[in-house]
Amino acid sequence: MRFEYSIAVCMLLGLITGSCGLLETRTPQPPNQGNTANPLATSPQILIDNLQASFANKNVNDYGKIFSDVGSVGKQYVFIPTQKAAGNYAALFSQWTTESELNYFTKAIASVSTAFTPTVSFSNVVLTPFQSDSALYETDYTVFLAPTTYSGHTRFLMLPNKNTGAWVIYRWEDVQTSDNLALSWSDMKGQFSQ
Repeated sequence: MRFEYSIAVCMLLGLITGSCGLLETRTPQPPNQGNTANPLATSPQILIDNLQASFANKNVNDYGKIFSDVGSVGKQYVFIPTQKAAGNYAALFSQWTTESELNYFTKAIASVSTAFTPTVSFSNVVLTPFQSDSALYETDYTVFLAPTTYSGHTRFLMLPNKNTGAWVIYRWEDVQTSDNLALSWSDMKGQFSQ
């Protein structure tokens, strides 16, 4: 009787745990499933705000909307790294594309814990509009992606999509600063693209 009872309990437990998936691990949520509350970038400042929000929300899809493509604005996205990073990652940056941009961002965001919020801050901003169809946004930056801080100076050249009115970055120049020991945004792109 005791043996039959043990078999019945084992069968019941096997049926319960096997059928409901209690002991199975779940598939982790990819970084691009974050908050998608970014508004349409109808001005250069909203575009910059969306860049910051894409980092804070760890959202690859929103990050991808920041950059130009030939089909929507007639200009291919170009990234110009710092001189130091260009030397360290020459093969990588010689063929940099929007896809490369999304690849580095995906890996960078995946490298931090789900509880951590990456931050991008800008200071000493100079916005120079060129007529109504382009602008230069020049700024110092700090990117905190635990445990590393990246800092430097950058230039974003922007223009609006003629069909949607959404501003995009078509050229990003990361400028070498006098602090050669500081890690730049270019260094971060190089590190997470390998």
